[in-house]
Amino acid sequence: MKINNPTEKEKSTWKKAPWLALIIFLLIIFIFAGTIGGIQLAYAAKIYPGVTIGAIALGGETKITAAQILREYANQYDRDGLTFQYNDKTAKIDTTAELGNPDASHALLSFDVEKTVADAFAVGREHNSWQNIKNQIKTLIAGERIRPSYYLDQNKILKKLQESFEDKITPARSPSFSITKKTTGETTAAYEITVNPGNNGLNLDYDQAMKGLNNNLRELKNPLIELTAVTDDIFVPTSLAENMIPEIKEILALAPIDLSFGGQKWTIDDTTISAWLKPELLNGQPTLRLNKDVITEYLTQKISPQIDIKAQNARLKIINGKVSEFRSEQTGQKLNIDETINNIQTALVENRNNKTELAVEITEPQVKTEDLNDLGIKEIIGVGKSNFAGSPVNRRKNIATGATTLNGVIIQPDEEFHLVETLGAIDGDHGYLPELVIRDNKTTPEYGGGLCQIGTTMFRAALSTGLPITERYPHSYRVQYYEPAGMDATIYDPQPDVRFINDTGNPILIQTKIQGDNLIFEFWGRKDGRTMVYHGQTDSSDLYAITPRIWGITPPPAQKDIETLDLKPGEKKCTERAHNGATAEFNYEVTYPNGDKKSQIFHSVYKPWQAVCLLGVEKLSEPLPDQSNDSTAPTGEQTSVENSNTNTNLNSNTNTPTTN
Repeated sequence: MKINNPTEKEKSTWKKAPWLALIIFLLIIFIFAGTIGGIQLAYAAKIYPGVTIGAIALGGETKITAAQILREYANQYDRDGLTFQYNDKTAKIDTTAELGNPDASHALLSFDVEKTVADAFAVGREHNSWQNIKNQIKTLIAGERIRPSYYLDQNKILKKLQESFEDKITPARSPSFSITKKTTGETTAAYEITVNPGNNGLNLDYDQAMKGLNNNLRELKNPLIELTAVTDDIFVPTSLAENMIPEIKEILALAPIDLSFGGQKWTIDDTTISAWLKPELLNGQPTLRLNKDVITEYLTQKISPQIDIKAQNARLKIINGKVSEFRSEQTGQKLNIDETINNIQTALVENRNNKTELAVEITEPQVKTEDLNDLGIKEIIGVGKSNFAGSPVNRRKNIATGATTLNGVIIQPDEEFHLVETLGAIDGDHGYLPELVIRDNKTTPEYGGGLCQIGTTMFRAALSTGLPITERYPHSYRVQYYEPAGMDATIYDPQPDVRFINDTGNPILIQTKIQGDNLIFEFWGRKDGRTMVYHGQTDSSDLYAITPRIWGITPPPAQKDIETLDLKPGEKKCTERAHNGATAEFNYEVTYPNGDKKSQIFHSVYKPWQAVCLLGVEKLSEPLPDQSNDSTAPTGEQTSVENSNTNTNLNSNTNTPTTN
């Protein structure tokens, strides 16, 4: 076989090949680097290509234009509401603040446009240079979908849905017992027991509706949501319920039964017991059980008030640097309803025992008397201030009551303070007075009007101290008591709340006082050397020397007159004056002794608010046609703390019903 040796020309080509490959490789690298560099330069102040919010492409947009685009999409929910349909009935839920007044209003849905834009702009900029380049290439090729940040009050929307479609459902009903007692002797009773048949039920799948709503919100779409029906067939056949009659007679023969705790005793007669019994399916088998709803109501109304005691922390009050008042701690206790029902079920129904021990949980105070001797509290480390000039008498009383409740509270190191929880029950029994607000086009008394003054002052005190804010929501509308705009905080039981963390390493003592029309909260503790700078229209280390940046001022709608029978015919009483809408923002930067820095942005969007007046009439006008079947009119349901909340929150560490 003949072997051809390579020629000199071929040998020369082979020697050049590695160099050619290297040149081509370097050329590719150069082109690649140039392309990446060009993209980074071209998009230095713009969102990178391929970034979308829902189905909206934002690549190439600046933060300002992206915010304008997203705000227009978000406004569609304020404009159109949320629409749900089942068969031939449609219900529309207004997502804007419910009709009331700016100091007592609540938004069901709000988008955090600024945070969403910030998340979009951060794509390709989150890590080190090489990781950012990888993310930029990935985004350019495959795209990056960002979820919008929003607050959704699912509980309120669910309640409105249930009210709107109440006539479309048929509750499932298990068989029930009719029990008649007949005395046959001085101590012997006979019972005639009959079974009332039950029926299957038809309900609507609200869970699926909520999932569909959240999916739409993530896509910034607002189509009609179709509700679907689900059958509720958990019921016991009448024939099987009749088989339980002998068992019921055995249980009633044990009456009266005793419930006891700590030397106290509650005696339950056979009439009450008979209302507690019902047939249920347990693991597929018909079983005689306690009616949890009925017995819960009984325990809550009859027994809990005699047992429940809230744990109280030890307190002290400092005046001029000296302790002037002192209160020792108190252990608390609370009836555990669910465990108590289980105890009664076991004793009475399963073991035929007519004596049951109540389940009571003991709660220890967080601050005990011995702790106060070594708190190290020696100086004021922050102050919250607000002015409530012009407040009516009841509002002033509520502010004073809330301030008194908070006076002397101690926040332990690393504890997250919850304002709503600390205030406790807001009702007449705890010293609060009602105020008239407008709900469902009528005046309704609500307790606790004015407590957002407490929320705003507490928010400012935490800011002044340099503490991390974990939950804060602005009002839906600008309110005179909370100016300047952007530095307010709304609260409502159970939410929204004001929350922050004591990261000073030492206890903080809250001291509250009222001087004229000024509400003042002082935080006492020990300074650790941290410094704060607040960035608004100007920068300052003094919280009260700045005004947040304010823009987008919009005029209010025309005045709204509401007919009422509470005033003389022709008499008019304006409950609210008009307010402009606006957007406000300020930055909060804390520098710690070790040089670390943390910053937060507080962004507030205020809707324009129309003047609202009550007009006395002899007879209310007839409602508009089909108004009863169309829930576009706002409906009110708040009954406690002054509730007003756009729920636009830049803080990620919150505990809201839905945050995406």
